Amino acid sequence: MEIDFFNFNNDCDIYVQTYSQKAIGWRNGIYHGRKESKDKISPSIGPLRCELNKIEEDCTALEGDKATISPFRYLGGTHLVVAATNSNYQIQVIIRQTQTRPQDYEIFVNNIKNCEFKLSDNRYHLIKFDANIAEEVLDINFQLAGNSQEHHVLLMDSINIAEFKLKPRPLKDKRIYILSDSTAQTYSKNEHPQAGWGQYLPEFVLQHDSITSYHDQHDKNVYSMFYEAKGTSIVNQSIGGRSAKSFLQEGWLPAVLGKLRPRDVVLVQWGHNDSNARRPSRYAGPKEFRGYLKKYVASILSRKAHPILVTAPPRYDEILNNAQNEILQLYRQMTIRVAHQYSIPVIDLYRLALQKIKMLRGEQPEILYMHLPKWQYQKFPDGLSDSTHFTNVGAQFIANIIAAELVRIQPKFKYKNLSEEANCVLAAPAKIRVNFDANKLGHLQLTWDHVTNAQYYEVQCKGHSYFVTDNHFNDVVDAVDLRKKYSVRAVNLRAVSEFSSITATYHFTHIAAANERAVKLQLYEVNRGTYRDKISFSAKIKHSDNFDYYSIVAVNDNQDKNIIDQIALQDLPKRHSYQLKKGQCRYLFVEAYSNTGQKVCSNKVIC
Repeated sequence: MEIDFFNFNNDCDIYVQTYSQKAIGWRNGIYHGRKESKDKISPSIGPLRCELNKIEEDCTALEGDKATISPFRYLGGTHLVVAATNSNYQIQVIIRQTQTRPQDYEIFVNNIKNCEFKLSDNRYHLIKFDANIAEEVLDINFQLAGNSQEHHVLLMDSINIAEFKLKPRPLKDKRIYILSDSTAQTYSKNEHPQAGWGQYLPEFVLQHDSITSYHDQHDKNVYSMFYEAKGTSIVNQSIGGRSAKSFLQEGWLPAVLGKLRPRDVVLVQWGHNDSNARRPSRYAGPKEFRGYLKKYVASILSRKAHPILVTAPPRYDEILNNAQNEILQLYRQMTIRVAHQYSIPVIDLYRLALQKIKMLRGEQPEILYMHLPKWQYQKFPDGLSDSTHFTNVGAQFIANIIAAELVRIQPKFKYKNLSEEANCVLAAPAKIRVNFDANKLGHLQLTWDHVTNAQYYEVQCKGHSYFVTDNHFNDVVDAVDLRKKYSVRAVNLRAVSEFSSITATYHFTHIAAANERAVKLQLYEVNRGTYRDKISFSAKIKHSDNFDYYSIVAVNDNQDKNIIDQIALQDLPKRHSYQLKKGQCRYLFVEAYSNTGQKVCSNKVIC
């Protein structure tokens, strides 16, 4: 289709979009942005005058919680709207600016940023770009690049829109895409033991002894991971902190649609972040969530690929309290309803996982989730109590469930049940050793040889049990308790070994120093991608009762210090969330003060 504005024949609709002077704001715990108004116009003969008027702003904080602040973008000005099929398009625009100085511009398609281009003079230029849409309309809008919100004008001579389709892969080549959030995301070794089921699915579906994994350098999704073995590939596109809404609005779904080929399989799991109204950029009410899921399904089907919806997995607190999360249930029901509406498969992961988890014994449900004892993991020195995200044991457990269902739905894939192949008889841990840390008074580490088929280990000491996923255990001995007996056994979800034991005796050079506890800073919910020039995060401080006040200090590239918050001891358990400009924060640390004038500094955390 070609639209020539010198010979306009009403092949498209043209609107001028405006917004109210201010946002509605928070109402009943849900944020509402500016009201939108559209006025349809009839262009005069000649180049189309494209008004550019972008507004970018942050919403206000809810109840003073800075973590509830989210960026909002309002695309005012001229919108060119063309009826289209849900497909991929190559678009060519002949356009010029009214000024002579160089200027960068952005193109938005269906309110999603598509690409940038530069005009260096006021002559006409040919601009080419691809658009992979998830609905039956092309809404094209131009804006100034960056944070500029000044009014601007472009003149469009014509636009050419051509649909293109990708050919199927050879029959021997099979591909699975995973579109989800942090429960499925691939994590690096530095984030151990946190893991997502998407990184373990290849173990059950691909030939395990020949899997290669890598990140495609051309993929802008830095979390994307490609797994391949003997003609079958799995591409995990999952990104933590995203919802069905934000994954689409940030352009990640269109990027996948541009690669999707007939017969590809797409696993789509949303629901956790979608239901969190305190994160406006992610939140979609149940009905709105259903609308977004329909866009995913329709856009995948239109490319002759095979969507499989997956309900969000249960949280640990639901298992612990034997009570369903009513809000999460609404999103589960919407997922199932959309699958039925389109007559496509759905893996009810919530139900299947809940059934299998309830069959586990004792501590096993907890080891699936990020409920971590302190001192055991480098990234989580103070431990963690996270009822949503999975350890490597939990991620593998969930991946096994999804793999079995996937192969039932798509028999062209082969399922490898690792738990049945594994020998259920576990050997007791051998060669237990005690290593004392010469640099940290009172610190010791137990190590032992890895036990084949063990998924985790139980360590007993002084009547307490601790569960770790690695073959080592860290502990601290104080001046009162210099001699400790440790018993260790290997565990998987089907069997346990006998205990092996060792007694550790610690000798202090300076016993008084053993009671000192360092103040430590830990960051979580770190978001570097949502804002162009800001980083947002929440902070957790490991504290000592010997100190009464704590200051969080940011240090910039010039080593200038800036105190961003001062917190009293009694306020440390509260959530502490912040936003800083990227150039103002090279690293953070904590200064702790006592009423007697004593001061200590924490570790440095790179932003």
